[in-house]
Amino acid sequence: MRKVLTVFTAFLGTAVLLAGCASQAQTPVAQEGGEQNGLQIALITTAAGLGDEAWNDTNYNGVRKYADEHGIELTLVEPAEMQDITNSASLLGQKGYDLIFISENTASEYMADIADQYPDTMFVLPEGWITDRENVVSIVFSNNEVGFVCGAYAALMNEYLGGGSDPGWVGGIRNPILQQTEYSTLAGAKYVGGNLNVVYLGSYSDIPKAKEVAYGMYNEGSSIVAAYAGAASSGVYQAAEAFDSGKYAMGCATGQFHISPERIIASNVKSIDTVNYDICREFAEGTLKSGEYRATLENGGVSLRYSPNEQLDQLIPQDIKDQIEEIAQKVNSGEIVPPMTEEQYSVFLSTLK
Repeated sequence: MRKVLTVFTAFLGTAVLLAGCASQAQTPVAQEGGEQNGLQIALITTAAGLGDEAWNDTNYNGVRKYADEHGIELTLVEPAEMQDITNSASLLGQKGYDLIFISENTASEYMADIADQYPDTMFVLPEGWITDRENVVSIVFSNNEVGFVCGAYAALMNEYLGGGSDPGWVGGIRNPILQQTEYSTLAGAKYVGGNLNVVYLGSYSDIPKAKEVAYGMYNEGSSIVAAYAGAASSGVYQAAEAFDSGKYAMGCATGQFHISPERIIASNVKSIDTVNYDICREFAEGTLKSGEYRATLENGGVSLRYSPNEQLDQLIPQDIKDQIEEIAQKVNSGEIVPPMTEEQYSVFLSTLK
């Protein structure tokens, strides 16, 4: 069940105008007992909206699954601009929504004041850092943990496939959250004797540019290129598919294996769909706690996932899988602390023999 709000906002005094508020909404189907039908849940995507087959879609799918299972009407807001996210959150708070998910991973920069204005609404922020409000849940993904493991895998697998020890890494827009993955992946590759060829596109939607960059990396010898570019990641997969054989990609989000089932050999998975589902459940049960909600390598909130394609999975030698498992255990135990910043990365390099 969802109500779609196609949004543009403008302030006229204290009024917030929303276009498309009368857009179609389906009537919730009552479940047995129907005790949750009164909940008002909303999800605000980033300005990229649904259809990216990555972050926005994954955020939405987890909330939608819970809403569908329990006969709850889900309001979906796809903002046109960053400013619309703030305005939409305020409007939904005014309307008395119980639970609002905001997909923008920099939302913590501006959500504290809005949360203060609407204390009866619970706001959920991915990659958040607001931990001192009773009505804010900040999901913290251990990007450095999974990034490190993925970096080690990419370097080992790239060399095994004949591409040397320098796999490629294509990012969208440089920001502190994505850089956590960048530096931890670099560190993981270095840990097993490799390196990483890093390129930022400056966009999460420029598929042709992503394809061009990745194609160049493959031409230069890389066998593995990891994609962290939102919707533009499709360009990386297209570049791998342009070669007859021997070129593979690493996906992200929930795996993206369906986008290129013959070439995405593994993925850095953030199970935001599972996390969002669990948050909905805990909220409905009255057990959800505010503050930090951590998703780690150990609890499965983040993971390196191998392709479900049996032929691709068989390409991965067991000894590489064993090495990756051993590295993951060292991360879980604290023996390895993967870096999240350039400064931490420099310190990490100094510890390597």
